[in-house]
Amino acid sequence: MALIQYLIRYSLVIPVYGKSAVLSDLYFALLVYSIVLIAAGGYVINDYFDIKVDARNKEVLIGRKIKRRKALILHLLVTVSGLGIGIYLAYNIRSVLLGAILIFSAYTLWLY
Repeated sequence: MALIQYLIRYSLVIPVYGKSAVLSDLYFALLVYSIVLIAAGGYVINDYFDIKVDARNKEVLIGRKIKRRKALILHLLVTVSGLGIGIYLAYNIRSVLLGAILIFSAYTLWLY
């Protein structure tokens, strides 16, 4: 996921819009890290809720190798970390929309 974001940044966005029109390298790295953490939280919570479905198709970690409570704590830690980094970035670049998108993404991954 992160690799695709960097490929798009350097092969499409910067050549078309120029370096000055996009996020700095540090802010872009923070954005990517935030998205990766939120997605990781989504994977953990999906495995937490879909143990029976996942048991048919793949090895189940949650409930066997990782306790359900620890999985829930892991989900909260990575999701809140991703949201914290993302909201910090949104505040610094003055983008309420970015903050809202990240919060909405984390929420929909919880519902999914």
